[in-house]
Amino acid sequence: MNFFLPSMKLLAKHREGAKVHKRYDRPTTPYARLIALRALDEATQERLERQYLSLNPAELRRRLTNNERKLARMCALKMQTRERKEVAATA
Repeated sequence: MNFFLPSMKLLAKHREGAKVHKRYDRPTTPYARLIALRALDEATQERLERQYLSLNPAELRRRLTNNERKLARMCALKMQTRERKEVAATA
């Protein structure tokens, strides 16, 4: 998420009576903000860049979807097993 999901940072807010005016920065990923700050040592920056370049958002989405499906199947199987035990206990 830190590499691909941009977020807006609140820059300023001021109140005029009951109305609050907020001003936001341009949407940027946390990774891009960190690089722009130049607060990292070279080794850490290179490590993060290698990690960023190795990621494939489409592949990550496919893996996440597959894991969600597996989890849903496991939950359904658990519920079926629980229902069978309840039926057997009442019979």
